[in-house]
Amino acid sequence: MARKPRLHSPGAVYHVILRGNARHDIFADDKDRYRFYSILEKSVERFNHRIHGFCLMTT
Repeated sequence: MARKPRLHSPGAVYHVILRGNARHDIFADDKDRYRFYSILEKSVERFNHRIHGFCLMTT
């Protein structure tokens, strides 16, 4: 069954979680983490979003 479309509301606050398939690591090394930071920064600028806080947790 397909997922329902997400609702987007101006000014809303979202809690976003990323997890690897079968709970595998998303980042292989620090280079991957820094690449993620770069993509996140570019996405925030491109889509005019604000990030109030985030953390990357490892197992």
